Amino acid sequence: MSDAPNTPAPATPVAPTDPAAIAARDQELTELAEQDPGTYYYSENGKLAQEHLALKKTGQPKGAVNAEAPDGDLDLLAEDGDDAGEGEEPPAEEAEQTEERAPLRPWTPPQGAEVAEHVKPHLEALDGIATDEAQRDKIIGLYDKLVAAQVERLAAADKAATRAAVEALGGKDAHAELINSAKAVLTTWPKELQRAVRDARTPDGRRLALLPEFVQALATMRQQANPQQPQDRSNMLKAELQELNALRDTDIDKFMKRPWKGTSKSGSDRSLEIVRELSGEETGKPSEGDLQSEARALRNLRVSDPQMFAFGNWKNTGRPGADRLAAIESGRT
Repeated sequence: MSDAPNTPAPATPVAPTDPAAIAARDQELTELAEQDPGTYYYSENGKLAQEHLALKKTGQPKGAVNAEAPDGDLDLLAEDGDDAGEGEEPPAEEAEQTEERAPLRPWTPPQGAEVAEHVKPHLEALDGIATDEAQRDKIIGLYDKLVAAQVERLAAADKAATRAAVEALGGKDAHAELINSAKAVLTTWPKELQRAVRDARTPDGRRLALLPEFVQALATMRQQANPQQPQDRSNMLKAELQELNALRDTDIDKFMKRPWKGTSKSGSDRSLEIVRELSGEETGKPSEGDLQSEARALRNLRVSDPQMFAFGNWKNTGRPGADRLAAIESGRT
């Protein structure tokens, strides 16, 4: 009865016999070993490395030295002296002895680290592939380097995404204000959900928490949960208009072209929007442009969220959006 590990080593692929085919495949696998060692050594339990070894044996006389091995690592998955006795079947006793080699000593993680449960099956599989502890440790070391390189790449991408988010949300001050509002919402969620959101990434590797659209959505939730009183909003709009007027007087180019404080509008457009809203407050009646803009927003809500449109409280008016749109379209404003 064999004591071999549960995960057997992959069978050596059958090498081609045509010299041209051997040379072409040898060149392809040599380049793969140099450019992507992770795939070369570990894909399908070392199948590509085994295939390369078989090619080398096919193209060399018995006992020849392999001068093409990249950095002496081509035979990483092969036992020393594999070329000896090429073409000969090992005696049955010898084959049984090879199969029942002593198990490798358990791998010891670096000091202060522990082996996670989900990693243990992979280590056991690796013990079935590696020929000895030294080879296994070399494979693990290479994997650690690949992980470190990925971590470094993601850290650089996060820095770039942070800079882009600050720019997209209207600059450092506006970004900080929106981040604080977003955090106020996030901290009301369960701890596990908070961690999941902070660690989540999109399929292309971007962190969800750094996407301007996500930050803006959380900040909007905060605003909706804490609606401002009419007087507070009026004072806030007047203060914002003063900031915009100051920007207009000091940097007209930025006022006309750059996004203003977490909006997609320029300072000029935002200034006009505030003036219209304040004018509507003073006269007690919204302008025609404001009504058309509100109607468009309501129609969009009707498509995107029919339930909110039919039953939700539209802009704290105490009326659902459906009623408000009907009033606007009938002229009962």
